[in-house]
Amino acid sequence: MPELKPCPFCGQTPKMKESARFPRYGKDEGKRIIGYTVVCQNMYCILHNEDNWYRRSANEASEEWNHRAEPENRPLTLEEIIEV
Repeated sequence: MPELKPCPFCGQTPKMKESARFPRYGKDEGKRIIGYTVVCQNMYCILHNEDNWYRRSANEASEEWNHRAEPENRPLTLEEIIEV
């Protein structure tokens, strides 16, 4: 499992959460399955205990958590801003 990146909102350390799930539709409808999600440990963060998007494996959950959108443009450094 890849190392988890800090929370994209507050920068705190996240944790992997495992819980029993009972899907309401699909091939596993009504069955007990184990779900994994990554949550922020900062109780004041928007992502604290937010686990609606669980995954079937810890690896899948960590990869999704670590996914970050790439900006279209590279952020300028302070030196580049001063030069303009």
